[in-house]
Amino acid sequence: MELNIVQADISQRLCFTSPLYQWDYGQILLPTGVELPTAYEVHFAVPNTDTTMTVIGNADGVAIPDELLQSSGQIVAYIYLHSGEDDGETEYKINIPVKARPQPSDYEPTPVEQDIITQTVAALNTAVDYVDTVADNLSTEIVDAVEAELATGQYKGEKGDKGDKGDTGAKGDKGDTPVIPWDKLLVSESASGSVASFSDGADGIPVKSLKVSIEPVQLGSGDPSPTNVRPISGHTSATVTRTADGSSTDYTIDLNGTRYGGTLDVLTGVLTVDRAINVIDGTTNIAYNGILSYGGTQIRVVPSPTKATGIRNLISDKFSNQVPVTNAGYIAGRPTTGYVYFNMPADVTTVQEAKTWFTANPTQVVYELAEPQTIQLTPQEVTSLLGENNISADCGDVEVTYRADTKLYIDEQTKATKNIIAGVETGFNATKNYTVGNLLIVGDNLYRVTANIANGSAIAVNTNVVQTTVAEQLLALA
Repeated sequence: MELNIVQADISQRLCFTSPLYQWDYGQILLPTGVELPTAYEVHFAVPNTDTTMTVIGNADGVAIPDELLQSSGQIVAYIYLHSGEDDGETEYKINIPVKARPQPSDYEPTPVEQDIITQTVAALNTAVDYVDTVADNLSTEIVDAVEAELATGQYKGEKGDKGDKGDTGAKGDKGDTPVIPWDKLLVSESASGSVASFSDGADGIPVKSLKVSIEPVQLGSGDPSPTNVRPISGHTSATVTRTADGSSTDYTIDLNGTRYGGTLDVLTGVLTVDRAINVIDGTTNIAYNGILSYGGTQIRVVPSPTKATGIRNLISDKFSNQVPVTNAGYIAGRPTTGYVYFNMPADVTTVQEAKTWFTANPTQVVYELAEPQTIQLTPQEVTSLLGENNISADCGDVEVTYRADTKLYIDEQTKATKNIIAGVETGFNATKNYTVGNLLIVGDNLYRVTANIANGSAIAVNTNVVQTTVAEQLLALA
């Protein structure tokens, strides 16, 4: 395989590729595992953007836009297929990790980047006084706001009952604990992924929201088939783990049954089930659908509960998913029906033979529901600890909105802002001290400091500084 080709097995609809490196170019994404049309659309994007870049792919793959490889992180590719002139839908999602690496010394800034450097550096260098003022004043403003809120008296507990009269009178009960309005007093931030990580958590404060995805588990590897059975299992509970301050705390929620797909709102206890499983055997409602070009028979099954029309991502333990269904050993859905279509082995030619085959080979199929089910479970309160927190779940990805510690939040924002303020040098001898992460300008080039530089020391490219761009530094702050 050529070095500039990265393969993506899209047989399960959502997949990850092996990583690329920042500053790669001329890279080709080659989808495998399913048969795609001669020409197809691929929409490329990076997280937290509202637009995509459209590239047409063919049997040799599709070119990854070079500009998306100028930053580390992740590129997402959506394969968009048309089944007619007036319709189209996203069928597959591919995640392409991009590892950070130093910028090549011969890299030339694009005209857009050079324009950003020219227009932005002066403004950034005048911002440092404003940053210091905001950092000094913000803590005072927040303290004043807290004192003003508490001074209104609306957060005081109710007065305790008066004690029985005695020689000196007994002391009354203590009033209720005040309810603190955290949403008014603390900044909210978000994190997501297989592990949601953040470094400015508030100590002992409940997170604002926490949602967990539930994904089916399929054992084994390779394309499922009658000779390569890959059993599918679901989840009867969801365990959320918070790791902080050197220890871990588990929060376990009973899912009230085995679930094969959906979303759990941990704080409210609301479970939305959007996928189900059927086991196809000799008692299933099986109907004849036609003879295929390879000589075998295609049959259709009506699953219960009802399958969503137009949803083609199916998972089976003995059949592979393919769109459209053209070969033996594949299954698929269709845009206009709720059926599941099976391409039977070539020796199965009738409905009765299909029932006999399924009796001997009970087959699991997981599919998306036409009407998702909502189930009320037991809510769980999850708190953060001061500083670094990592939140994960044993059933899928997590999305968390948490409340940031005021001091840590100010420190991080001040540090991030000051890091984009660049010193200007007339030559390659430092006129002041620089620490790792600082920026400096020599001539027309912007550099990021990778090792501390003392006043009077040499500034050496690829030794204690690397060349960068304003655009790259702004993206690093996003």
